[in-house]
Amino acid sequence: MRATIHLIAILLPVLSLAVHAAQDPRTYAAGINEAEWRSEPGERACHLFHAIPGYGTALFTSALDDTLALTVFTRRPPASGTSATVISRPTRWRTGNARTVAQTSVYPERAALKFGHRTTVRILGALEAGRAIAFRFNSYYDDRPVEVVLQPVRFGPAYQQHLRCLPRVRTNLAGAPGDLSAPAADGESTAARQNMASIEAPGMAATGVGTAVPSMDTSGEGPVPVTSDGPRGDQRASAGGAESDGAGNRPGGRVSAEGLPSGTVTARAADAGTAPAGIPLPAGTTIHFVHDNALLDREALDKIDALARAIAGSPHWSAVVVTGHADSRGEYHYNRRLGLERARRVRQRLIEQGVAANSIRIQTQGERNPVGSNDSVYGRAENRRVAIQPML
Repeated sequence: MRATIHLIAILLPVLSLAVHAAQDPRTYAAGINEAEWRSEPGERACHLFHAIPGYGTALFTSALDDTLALTVFTRRPPASGTSATVISRPTRWRTGNARTVAQTSVYPERAALKFGHRTTVRILGALEAGRAIAFRFNSYYDDRPVEVVLQPVRFGPAYQQHLRCLPRVRTNLAGAPGDLSAPAADGESTAARQNMASIEAPGMAATGVGTAVPSMDTSGEGPVPVTSDGPRGDQRASAGGAESDGAGNRPGGRVSAEGLPSGTVTARAADAGTAPAGIPLPAGTTIHFVHDNALLDREALDKIDALARAIAGSPHWSAVVVTGHADSRGEYHYNRRLGLERARRVRQRLIEQGVAANSIRIQTQGERNPVGSNDSVYGRAENRRVAIQPML
């Protein structure tokens, strides 16, 4: 009997500690000294980031129409969905009571917590008032609660910078060449529409939906026999008379966009579509084309449609960059126009699938950025492509 009592006396504190541990939440939060908020402009929106050590990143987005959205991304998505309570509470160095802001769902994906405009406004208001925001839910692998916390430390300066960001983005869009912030009904700027002849004639004549058939060389030497992706390689001309180096590149440095429609620019390294750590950017899509053609086949249409659905499912991707390419077998400027025509066809499909026309920016690199060798059939097939990349 004494042994039993002695054993119970030993086990009771252990059991008490276990019950207490099960009730205490597993907390993910930045410490006072490591809390960081960062405001960054996007293509057509402004973003506010907050890293949550051990869990992921919170992303606030302000769109051009002043709507707000918040997503909390996690590096380890839960295996199943659950519900969560959003709590606003004072920090340890302040007084006050905790308040429930909203009830929401935890999704079994990297975008684990998602909030629309109204709840995002309330969360931002609490953070601005110096209150912490906690998302509390039950762990999917044990009974212990989980708390993911947004710390208000250093929020104020970053938020003020964020508020100043959107007017600057609007100003930049309004002053950009070939402004796409006020597009025509078909998604093209007026200047681009007026200059469309420089795409389709005389070097290219549109025939039917999604096709483009070259007609003649544009070097001023008259008609030239045409094969895959432009005139025959031994008859093509280049800017300044420079020939290709075999990798699809030409000497002479940067090539201007002269002769292309307003609103069209060459691709830049900054357009790589990168996102801050912890933010899973939707995977870009590459569309391939047959010889000398801008036709979208069924596989291409399915890939574009799937990407359009992914873009529609997130309020954070404010722009889509569509870059057209060609192999090096045609005349240099012809290939630039062919790459642009391919990008235009992809853009039109995205618009048909619900992507906002004024969020799509088209570019052409022509033959300048090959991913395969232009000396082989397979390499040239890889180079005849359009790259589609969503951007923040």
